[in-house]
Amino acid sequence: QGHLRPAAEVLEAIIKKDPGQEKAAVMLREVWEKIFREESGQRSARVIAELSRWLDNIERLRGDAA
Repeated sequence: QGHLRPAAEVLEAIIKKDPGQEKAAVMLREVWEKIFREESGQRSARVIAELSRWLDNIERLRGDAA
């Protein structure tokens, strides 16, 4: 965690220097997949938190109206 982007940069530099490094290419794909999953999870968590706040407000407003 937190080290994925630097790892991707190192792997990209290795591949740039030697494009035949198949193992580095595989590792780079795996790192980018992890970065994508991590960022996607963070976006989902923010959306869930916002929707939860909305739901709390709706429930509060319903209670006030009753």
